Amino acid sequence: MRARGTNGDEHINLLVGGSVVADWTLGTSNQSYTYIGSATGDVNVEYTNDASGRDVILDYVTVNGENRQAEDMEYNTATYGNGECGGGSYSETMHCSGVIGFGHTDDCFSGSCN
Repeated sequence: MRARGTNGDEHINLLVGGSVVADWTLGTSNQSYTYIGSATGDVNVEYTNDASGRDVILDYVTVNGENRQAEDMEYNTATYGNGECGGGSYSETMHCSGVIGFGHTDDCFSGSCN
C-alpha cells in the first residue's frame, strides 16, 4: 500500500479476513508499506488513532498484483461526509478512525490480476 499521514504519527492496521496482519505508524511523505503472506479474506485498512490535526491519505492497496485505489472504494467508515464520520465514501482521505474496504483477496476489479 502507499500512504502518508498529515501529522506523522497516524497509525494504521492492515486487516485480512478480520485479523490484523500488519500495522504501521505513518510519516508525512508518501511511502510504500508491504505485507507478504498467505492470508485470505476481505482486505481492510483501519485508521486507529484519529485526533485533531491527524488524517491519513491512503493512495492505494495492491492485492494480487492489482492496485486498488482508495477513492474507488465504496465501503469507507473513515471519511467525514454529510456532517459525520463514516458519512462519506470514494475518498482516499481518512479523517476519522475507521476503515476503507478493498474487497476480497480473490476479487479482481481490473480484469488483469495475478
